[in-house]
Amino acid sequence: GRIAHTEGSIPRARDAYNRAVATFRLIHDRIELARTLEERATLETISEQDLNKARSLYRRAGIITDKEESRVATGRRISGKTAVCRKNDPFAAIVTHSPILLEKIETARRVASADCPVLLTGETGTGKELFARAIHEAGRPSSPFIALNCAALSENLLDGELFGHTAGAFTGATRAKRGLLEAAAGGTLFLDEIDKSSPAFQAKLLRFIDTGEVRRVGETETRRSTARVVSASNRNSRALSESGRLLPELIYRLRGVEIALPPLRERTEDIVLLAERFLSISSGMGSRSLRLADETIEALLVYRWPGNVRELKHEMERAVLLSEKPVVGPEVLALDDESTSLEDETRIRPTTAEERTIRQALGRSNGNVSCAAARLGLSRVTLYRRLRVHGIALSFYRTGPCVRSARGSRKP
Repeated sequence: GRIAHTEGSIPRARDAYNRAVATFRLIHDRIELARTLEERATLETISEQDLNKARSLYRRAGIITDKEESRVATGRRISGKTAVCRKNDPFAAIVTHSPILLEKIETARRVASADCPVLLTGETGTGKELFARAIHEAGRPSSPFIALNCAALSENLLDGELFGHTAGAFTGATRAKRGLLEAAAGGTLFLDEIDKSSPAFQAKLLRFIDTGEVRRVGETETRRSTARVVSASNRNSRALSESGRLLPELIYRLRGVEIALPPLRERTEDIVLLAERFLSISSGMGSRSLRLADETIEALLVYRWPGNVRELKHEMERAVLLSEKPVVGPEVLALDDESTSLEDETRIRPTTAEERTIRQALGRSNGNVSCAAARLGLSRVTLYRRLRVHGIALSFYRTGPCVRSARGSRKP
């Protein structure tokens, strides 16, 4: 593989490395598998997925590569600058090696001390509230941070919560109440799912952003507040404008700075990093030491994660509860295979070398998936997924039973 790479024959080099990967998986040689994955990643462009697997294997063997030591020591460099979270840094709570997310952190760090509104966009579970808290702690650490979900309250209740009300302003208002905009004076008000609010409420919020004035429901007196508004939505500003969910003039005010957080499937280098962190936190509560099996890592990397980081966290909590062994296998995962779309399967489709290896294993196992998976060193879940990617029909190989040999391994 190295010789072919040196000679410029990338397809031949890739084929050699793929055969080596299959071999080392079969004989469960983690060190050589990690080295081969690391080398395969450098063929054309760096494959974060291969490097991520390699780092995980090295760590299990007690080895830290020079590349890993360098990353831990200096962080990831972006545009000549080091993007690393220092001790006591509010952004240290955001665990990532992803250059995309590190760029977002640098943007958030720069606007944290400003007064302009910030609009955080991204899919559910990408960490918008975590970002909002980090922005607040970096810019206004001694002032209050108040979070409000706009979808959880009706229009009247939302008005009362945000702007406050006088006694008798509406049914149930037995006494005057200060609103969250007043309570968050000098600090940050985080409005989640801002696009779920009513047009009337949006008009009032727009006036506050323009003037800083607050008028309680049922009152004529005008008060002032210096609260900074950080809002969030699972749609970007363009989609919000096209859908008509927000007043156009409010969108322009809210997106003083817009930070779009990437979904977890675009941060594959963070999947195992986050999984092991969540696993450590959850298992530490029960004084258990757990680690992820190689097949589990592969299943995590292939999955699309529609629920993003929040889904991954809950999956690791489930694994701690259901796993009876110190090694967490893929059987305890509740991942929906249908979440891996055809587009993603095409994107991660491997070369024909893997297909050829799988077909050979199926031929020797008479189409028995468990037997073939054991030969390849894969889980049945992973093998079924790869069969679907390659379009391999099991019925073609099922010509006889798969029996156990005297050693206990399965053979046709």
